[in-house]
Amino acid sequence: MFVSASTPTELLSRLQPGAAIADLNSGIDHAFELLENSDNLNREIYLITDRQRRNLPEQPLEKPSDIRVCFIELPLEPVENCGITSLDFGGRLLMPGHEFELSAVIKNYGSEDRDDLIASLYMDGNRVSQTDVRVEAGQEAVVRFTRTVSYTGFHSGWVELSDDKFAGDNRFYFSLHIPDRFNVLVIRGDAVADFVSLALSPSPGINQYWSVKQTLPDQLSGINFRDYDVIVLAGAPRIGDSYIERLWSFVDRGKSLFVTYSADTDIDYFNSKWAQATGITFDQAAKKSFTRAGYYTFSSVNLEHPIFSVFGFREGRPPEVKFYTLPRLSVAGDTRVLLRFTGDRPALVENRYGNGHVLTFTGPMAPTFSDLTGHAFFVPFVSRIIEYLAADLSTVELKLLVGDPIVRSVNIRGSVQASLLLQTPDSSVYSIPPEEESDRLVFRPMPTDQPGIYRVSYLGQEVDRFALNINPAESDLTAVDSDQMKTALGLDESHQFEPGTDLAAAVSELRFGKELWQLLLWIVAGLLLAEMLLARGSDTEESP
Repeated sequence: MFVSASTPTELLSRLQPGAAIADLNSGIDHAFELLENSDNLNREIYLITDRQRRNLPEQPLEKPSDIRVCFIELPLEPVENCGITSLDFGGRLLMPGHEFELSAVIKNYGSEDRDDLIASLYMDGNRVSQTDVRVEAGQEAVVRFTRTVSYTGFHSGWVELSDDKFAGDNRFYFSLHIPDRFNVLVIRGDAVADFVSLALSPSPGINQYWSVKQTLPDQLSGINFRDYDVIVLAGAPRIGDSYIERLWSFVDRGKSLFVTYSADTDIDYFNSKWAQATGITFDQAAKKSFTRAGYYTFSSVNLEHPIFSVFGFREGRPPEVKFYTLPRLSVAGDTRVLLRFTGDRPALVENRYGNGHVLTFTGPMAPTFSDLTGHAFFVPFVSRIIEYLAADLSTVELKLLVGDPIVRSVNIRGSVQASLLLQTPDSSVYSIPPEEESDRLVFRPMPTDQPGIYRVSYLGQEVDRFALNINPAESDLTAVDSDQMKTALGLDESHQFEPGTDLAAAVSELRFGKELWQLLLWIVAGLLLAEMLLARGSDTEESP
């Protein structure tokens, strides 16, 4: 049985035709189990390896005592490699004609500084930009490209490094989908709903990419939440339990929710229905009676967050917006506070729920309680929040890896009449049956063993596109020594075949012992020669 980090198939087939081949990361422990329960007389595992550190299991394995493990060494080369480890679109909403910034992180795994690299950006099959890169030994560098796209729909591309010894990590693929229109539903709990709607779409002709619909909590029966990309709960109104469950499902599937607090918000109701999704528990409601002698304002902001990274706040401080009353609250879990009021009170809070985002603004926005809606900061602030929440909808996947189990969802109107067609990076086409799962149509693409762009079509129309990349851990080519390898695999002893070894002879010797027939043949030949010489000497002495 063979378990290999790298898999030289011809070598394996010559050594033992029909041998099982597995990957070191997940295969050697399974190989131990198979041999333990088999009648294989040889009970051997041949580990073909370049001893890369990334291939070692996290915990030492337990090897059955009677199984022999042999290392077949591959030639080791100098570890000088640079690779692209990740891409980032900065949380910007991608729209036709609007610039966006793409950042690529490049890591130098070697021991020498590199200043001879070139990074190129390809969009939809064309190289559109390139730049020189300098990366110090063992460090990372960030390369930024600024581009636009001219139309909605699917786009794809990659960032590429100039060649080095390991080409597998010199490309990082991405795929984008820009909807024709982003749909926002505002559920009205107070008058702030009007201000939010106007901030997003002050006139139907000004921003053609936003479609904003406003509705009341008792008018949700005819609304399909799946038709919207972002839902705003203005004033956190009371809505029916069935609609709350649908909103949870809406966010869990990857959509986004923006919740605003109102002085009329029932905090007991909020805590029972929305604490888990928002990560917020209100301890005391905002006071409705107050004087305007004092006020709260914004005190600190996370300038690195995509919502605020586009603002040029003077001295890094948010604008002075007055709030005359605030509730008291606490946050839990992995909730992130992006903006704070004076007194260290959370103002804008972000929480992940399932695959989606929930943002909550905790101060009352209405003009009676603050001057936010009349401040110049309000429109860009609300627009950036909704852009950020919708950004995941315009960026497909950047983190899918080759070989991962993948489940994708597609939106196909009407009943499905045929299978989906999956086109892999090498242009092979496979039929994939879709499935109904949790009120959505999903499919499991196979095979997914190549890095690159995968396209999915239904009845001749493209319905999905996604990118797969190799695991960045594979870029680390650092080798461990043999003793570290044996310890990680739980081996007390092993046999090691150096590069260039005649494997057939070495394996035969390992199984049956050293063959002595050649030595015996020479001994026999020597004895025959000695006998002939002795016989000739005897004949000479007896002659007259």
